[in-house]
This record gives sequence, structure tokens and C-alpha cells, in this order.
Amino acid sequence: MHAVSLTAEPLDFNRDIRPILADNCIQCHGPDAAKREANLRLDVEENAKKPAQPRPAIAPGSPEESELIRRIYHTDPDDLMPPPESNKQLSKQEKETLKQWILQGAEWDTHWAFTPPTRPEIPITQDLEWPRNEIDSFVLKRLEQEGIAPSSEATRATLIRRLSLDLTGLPPSLRDVDAFLSDARPDAYERAVDRLLQSPEYGEHMAWQWLDAARYADTDGYQNDGPREMWRWRDWVIQAYNTNLPFDQFTIEQLAGDLLPHPTLDQVIATGFNRNHRYNSESGLVFEEFLLENAVDRVDTTSTVWMGLTMGCARCHDHKYDPISQEEYYQLIAYFNNVPESGRAIKFGNSEPWIKAPTRAQQRELRSLENEVKKAKTNLAAATHRIKSAQERWEESNPSSKDFSSLLSEGLNFQYAIEKPLTATRSAGHKLEKIPHLICNGRFSLAFQLLPETVESGAVLSSENKGTGRNGILVEFKDGHLRFHIISRWIAGVATLETADSVPPNKPVHVTLTNDGSQRAKGMQIYLNGKPAATRTLHNSNSNKSPEQFGDVLQFGASPHVPSWQGQIRDLRIYNYRTLSAHEANILSVEQTIPQILNLNPDERSELQQAKLQAYFLEHEAPIALKKLRENLFKAEARLVEFEDSLPTTMVMEERNPPKETHIRKRGVYHQKGPAVQRGVPKTLSRMPDHYPKNRLGFARWLVNGEHPLTARVVVNRYWQQIFGRGLVDTPEDFGIQGSLPSHPELLDWLAVEFVEQGWDTHHILKKIVCSATYRQSSQIRPDILDRDPRNTLLTHAPRKRLPGNILRDQALAASGLLVRHEGGPSVKPYQPKKLWSEASNFTYKIGTGSDLYRRSLYTYWKRTLAPPSMALLDTADREWCSVRPKRTNTPLQALTLLNEKAFFEAAAALGKKIYLHPGSTKEKLRLAFRTVTSRSPSEPELSLLEESLAGYQTELRSSPEAIEQLLSHFPHAELRDAAREEQAAWIALANVLLNLDESTTRE
Repeated sequence: MHAVSLTAEPLDFNRDIRPILADNCIQCHGPDAAKREANLRLDVEENAKKPAQPRPAIAPGSPEESELIRRIYHTDPDDLMPPPESNKQLSKQEKETLKQWILQGAEWDTHWAFTPPTRPEIPITQDLEWPRNEIDSFVLKRLEQEGIAPSSEATRATLIRRLSLDLTGLPPSLRDVDAFLSDARPDAYERAVDRLLQSPEYGEHMAWQWLDAARYADTDGYQNDGPREMWRWRDWVIQAYNTNLPFDQFTIEQLAGDLLPHPTLDQVIATGFNRNHRYNSESGLVFEEFLLENAVDRVDTTSTVWMGLTMGCARCHDHKYDPISQEEYYQLIAYFNNVPESGRAIKFGNSEPWIKAPTRAQQRELRSLENEVKKAKTNLAAATHRIKSAQERWEESNPSSKDFSSLLSEGLNFQYAIEKPLTATRSAGHKLEKIPHLICNGRFSLAFQLLPETVESGAVLSSENKGTGRNGILVEFKDGHLRFHIISRWIAGVATLETADSVPPNKPVHVTLTNDGSQRAKGMQIYLNGKPAATRTLHNSNSNKSPEQFGDVLQFGASPHVPSWQGQIRDLRIYNYRTLSAHEANILSVEQTIPQILNLNPDERSELQQAKLQAYFLEHEAPIALKKLRENLFKAEARLVEFEDSLPTTMVMEERNPPKETHIRKRGVYHQKGPAVQRGVPKTLSRMPDHYPKNRLGFARWLVNGEHPLTARVVVNRYWQQIFGRGLVDTPEDFGIQGSLPSHPELLDWLAVEFVEQGWDTHHILKKIVCSATYRQSSQIRPDILDRDPRNTLLTHAPRKRLPGNILRDQALAASGLLVRHEGGPSVKPYQPKKLWSEASNFTYKIGTGSDLYRRSLYTYWKRTLAPPSMALLDTADREWCSVRPKRTNTPLQALTLLNEKAFFEAAAALGKKIYLHPGSTKEKLRLAFRTVTSRSPSEPELSLLEESLAGYQTELRSSPEAIEQLLSHFPHAELRDAAREEQAAWIALANVLLNLDESTTRE
């Protein structure tokens, strides 16, 4: 065994030893009890050092007495560690490091990320002038230790472009550049930072990264990949950033806003974070399987975003590297699988639970319409005495002698009615040919008197089509219970209510069935004898994209798919486009006709009988002025309902009551249930306070109570990554044993503590970062640091990172003047290759018009299985899963996209037009074009090169009329003289080149 030295530099366990053990040993000698060999854990100090025969694995101070050292140097393959079949092999240096560490006493330490951060002392540096804030002291101390000087400060033009792109995702306007360059005040830079942080574009820019993490899309994913509506949640995120909502509240509202005391609409909308996951609508899926998949996705996303842990590794077994057991994983699942959802997504629209989510403007309109209804009700109520007097005079005129045969009792605006009794037998039903088809996916109501001779299984009413899809409605008895189905496709699209109590046979019952058009069971209601019946939901996955979906001809007593039924029905009323109120259903249940009620002494009439008589009177017999009051109320209510039906919706979190039981799943398989577990958090992390509620709200508070070792570190690391292109921890998704060590651990902890102690203020942390001298460095790489710091780990200079696809597109639109700066609203559909969707799915992409073509990329409609092509080529996240690490590749397709894709080229054409029409000399125009794109003035050699290029394009185009026409076809709204066509086309070509300069496609 080689000699080792006690005088060597002390080794750090987390920095020098843990990575070796994690990569080579922990898989077999770690937390996963099922895969653990020799009952040895090398991730736990007590186990690794415990006495054993013939020797302990690690004997502090005695490498020669340590079994670990003997095994890693062994020459026998049967005894060698790691074993040859593992395909792992320690290097000579790694072996020596382990030996030296044991000789030094084998000092152990908890994994750095599982220890709560404490504020370190600010380092004292030799250079006292360079640091602008605390960040610089940490960075400079490390540079001084390496004998490297930081880079000089970037030019002011570079800094304003850098700041604008980093904080808003858009380049600065020339007005902003000139204002900054001419501002000689000492705090000019900080003022620019504050202005950008307060701009509406800041929130839009910050939201992009959050949408990637939250796997936001406008469709469900999987095979059908049908549309959903979640843009109200996206707009909540934008607004949260623009109001600088503290990150702890930002967290609580997204994970548990619905559980806050008296939550606001916005706080409930915020919970859409964990409804953004993929959702399968395939007909043959197993509900229980995808209920688990949904909960798994929520836990994995939440743990990645807030804790930076690969928690999903514990789904099937104890985590092989991090101290997280399978039981603890399912304890986390228990927080997130209590949502009252069906397990299958509806194919077109939002799946339960969801809410109406009006915008601020829509809320104002809603209040106005509600006030109109309130006013109409007040006016009608104020006329109570007049109505009573008029009705009494009418009753005195002996109205019971009139012919009521065509008025059907009460007159509540039905479309069709059958008063006479109809009888169905097991062998014969009735097709109601003259009744209009029901609009099954809109508002409708049915009301009828029912005398069931049997309550065994059988169809009472059905408009189902004959095919296997069974589109239509079905009212049936099933084992004594009345069922109400609305079917868009059996059985993938069905909403079904069933009465909790059975209905007795041979006893008359009045039935009213209502549907509010929301295509969910919650929007359906069964009334028996005028009272809401207790019901249970059997199916809740109905959906249909058609504006008006009809079933077949309505049948009584028969169905193409269900046995016939036996009994009688009468006074059938159909209300298309109307959802009857509970009061109306109650009136309809009155069995007596209008003549029968009139024949009663007024003192003998029940309250409902009187209400039914008054409803008839106001509709048919009242004076015009009183009829008008009633009509005004009906019209006001109709306008309100129509507006409510037009409101956007969004999926949200909601709790089942009582809570659903959660079981460990053996090997992670949905139907292999193990023991039940209670909600809880991993023991390795901070303790859950006893007074926290044992639900998502308690879990959210635990994450941001300031004692959690990971949350603040993980978040500030992503902010750092957003600004510098790479985090202080290079694995933002994994702060666990297998993750990278921090390049500047003290700086990371200082930022984390600062974040918490400053009230989780995102503005404060971002301003601290961008105001540092570290951030303001030039991005030019000096020869003396190229070999010593090739990946800029030491932060020897500012990174020169390529702009992501969304910013490249937005920059082109902004520079050209095409960008439409409108915040929020439904997703839009800008240019996309023709027939792209139709070749990949059964949906058609309809390109937008007008301003929809030029909104920021944030608002682009995102089909989950087919991301916007230009964004996909330019390395955007695919939104299938949570993504917190940006992709960066270089491919020829990216260059071709920037040069030729319609949106980019149209932006170049608009920029060319803007420059061409600008007054001034050619040189002045060239300077303007260059500054518009790069934010700086061109040097004289650059200007000369631009002049040569423009002249060259003009010469080439003279001999190519086709190229001129092609270029000018992208000239928006141009009114051009034929004599200048070559020059105009040349400016477009030059603008296209300028937008594709290396300096344009990178931050600087």
C-alpha cells in the first residue's frame, strides 16, 4: 500500500470524498435497502465506521485497517470494489484521495444541500476598490486565490443592452440607449435597473422560465393532445412578477391558494401550477393508473422546482443516492392525489376541477350585468301590490271558463311540450318526431311527470345515436335509481348523475333535469318533486368541440343501447338554451293545472300554487306594463347567463372530503398497493412544524418558512442561472448527492439567506446580482484566462450567451417595430408551416391575423406534442415535463430558421422598410440600422463593410428580378416606386443580415 502524507492539505468530505462515493459506491451501499449489499451504507457515517469483521469499512486514521481501502486496491476481481461488472473504476488519484482522507481522520459531514444555509462572513479582499457589493467580495476572493484579476467593465452601450435583455427579454429602444448614455448621475445604472424591474415586460420575461418549469401548454398532451384553457394562470404569473409578489407568497398561492382562509379568485387561479401537467383522454385508459400518474407528476415537478431534488427516483424503491425512502415519497404523493378529478381528461376543454376565471375587465362587466338583474328584480318586487291587484281583477273576470288546452299550465318559456300521457311498455316506446333535437353540449332543461311501473333497468328518455359513440342524452332507471347521462362519446366523454336514493315504483314523481352547458357533472342537476335530489357522480369526462351537438330523435321508453322501460310520462317540457332555476323547478312540480288552481279559494292555495298562477298571469294575462317588468328581468338574466358562458375558465386544485387514502405502490405500479401512508415530508430535510395544517397549505409553508435547507438555495441559483447562463450549482434540477457542487458555496448561501431575510424579494436579489461588478464585467475573453477558466466557473468575465428562441423572435419583432406590446389574454397563433398540425394530429392550425401575428412569444399557442417549430429548433423546453435547465445547441437548422422562417424574415422586411424610409444619408441610415439591432454605433471599418454589402446587394439584385419580387413580397404595406425597387430590396437583405449577426443572436 502506498504511503500517504499527514501534511497534505486537509480534504473536505463534501468537496473531495462524497463525489467519489456517490459515483462509485452509493448505488449498492446507499439508501436503497432493497439493493444494498453486505448491509453496508457508505452514505451514513455510523454505518460506514461501525466495527465489523474482519475490519470496519472505514477505520479513521488507519487506511491499512479499512476494508474500503483494501477492496479498492484488490487485484482479485471477486473482491475488487467497485466490482468489474458495475463498469465503474476508480482512478489512481481517487484511490489516493480516499486513503489520504482516512489517514486524516475520515472527518464526515452532512451533504451540503441538506444543511440549512447560514450567512457567511463577507470575505476581505486585497483589492478593495473593485467590489460594488457583497457578491463581488466572494467572487474576487476566489479569483485572488487563483491569482487572476477580474475583467474590466463593459461599455455602457453593452451594459444597457445586457440589462434590458436579462431583465425584460427585449432589447432597449434607441431612446432608452441614448437616455442611459447621456445620464451622468452617479446612480444612473441603478436607475436603469429600477426602471426595467418596474416595466410590464419584466413580468412577461420572468414568466417564460416559470412556464417552462411549470410545464405550461395550451393542450393536454398524449395521443389526442386536445385543447385546454390555462392562459388565466399564465397571466396570474405575469402579474405576480410585475407586482413583485414575495416568493414565499408566490409559492403558497400556487401550491395551496385554494386552502387559504377566504381565498380570492386570483389565489385560486394560482393553483393551476399543479394542473399544468399532461392529461390523458384516451378511451381505454385505467383511471386509477392515471390518477397516480397525475399525482406523481405534481410531486416530481414540485420537488424539482422548490427543492432541486430528483424525488421521482423513489417512486419504485428507496432513492439510490439521496436519503429519501419510498415511504417518504408516497407521503408526499398523499398531499397531491386528493384532487377530485376523474383520471381521464376530457378531449376538448378543461378537466375537473376548474372555475370560471374572468379578467379584471370581465369582472367589471359581470358586476354591471349582475346589477342590471338586481335592478330588474327590485323593480318587479316594487310592483308586487300592482301585480296582486291586477291578478285579483283578472280572477274576478271568471278566467277558468277560458280554453287552457294549449297553454299547458304555467308558461315558463319552453320550446316544446307534450301534455297528454304517454305509456311505454317493455316492447314499445315512442319516437317524439316533432320535438326539436336537444342541444346536448349547451344549456337545456327537461321537465315531466313520471309514473314508473318499474324502476328496474330501462330507458325513460333517450336521444342517443345508434353508433358506438352514443352521442345524446339518456335518462334511465338502474336498479331503482334514476340516472341522467349526457354523452358525447361512450365512454370516454360521459357526464352521469345518479340519485343517491332509489325511486319507489307506482308512485307519481315530477322530474326536472337541468344542464348548464359546462359539460361536467357539476353543471347537471336532478330535481324530484321540485326539490334537488341527493346525487352521486358516476362519470365526469363529457366534452364536445362542436358549437351545437345534437343527439338523435328523442325517444320515450326506449334506447338503441339500453333495455326498454315500462311506465307513463306526461307534461313533458323541453327548454333548449335554458337552465331552469330551483324556483322554476319547484313551480313545475305543482301537479294542479291553472284552471284547477283558479277553482280553489285563494285562501286554500299553497304558496307554490299561487307562484305557478302568478307566473302564468305575468306571462299571458297581465297588463303590458307589468309584462314588461317580467320581460326585463328575463332579458337581464339572459344577458348575464350569456356573458357568464363566454368567460374563460382555468383548471385549479381542490381538495376531496373526506381525503383519499394513499398507499405505497410496489415497484411504482398503480395497482400493486402496499401499506397506507399519512402525509409527511422527508426526515433528512427540515421538520414539519406541528401546528402546520397537514395538507398542501402546510406543505407549502414548510417549503418557505426559512428553515428549509433547499428552497432559497434552489431559487436563487436559478436566478443566477438566468443572468449568467449557468447556476452556481450547475445541476439546477439536482442538489442531491449526484448533483454538482457549488462553484462558490459561500456566495450561494449568502444569497439564499439574503433572499429569506429580505422577505423573499425577487427584485432585491436580481438587483443585487445585476448591480455587482461581477455582472458588469466585459465578456471579452482574455488570453490569460482562456486555459485557466475555460468554462468561466470562476466568473473571470461576463458570459457571452446565445439568446434563446423566444427572445430572438421578440428581439426581431421589437427591432422591426412590429412587436405588439399587449399584456395577457388568450394564446395566439402566429406563423407556422402549412399543414404541420394536420400531418401530426387531427387538429388544424389556423394562423392568426393582425396583432396576433406579432405578440411576444410568451403568448404563442403551445401544442404540447408539437411545440412551435421555430421555438423547438431554437432549443426551447418542450413543456412535456418540468424543465429548469436551458438547452443550448448549435445546428445548421437554427441558422436557416433565423434567416428564412416567415416571422423572422417579415421582421427583417419591416426593419428594412423602416430604415429605407428614414430620412438621411446612406451612412446615417446604416448607423441607425446597426444601432437598432446591437444598441451600439458601428466602428468605421464596420460601417465601410456595411456600405459595401448594401452596394453588393443592389448589384446582385439588378440581375435577379425574381429575387427582388421575393424580397418585396415581405415588405409590409409598402408603396414603392419602380425606380427604387432594387434599393428597397437591398435594404431588406441587409436588415436580414443584421438580425443574424453573431452580435445580434447573442446577448452582446
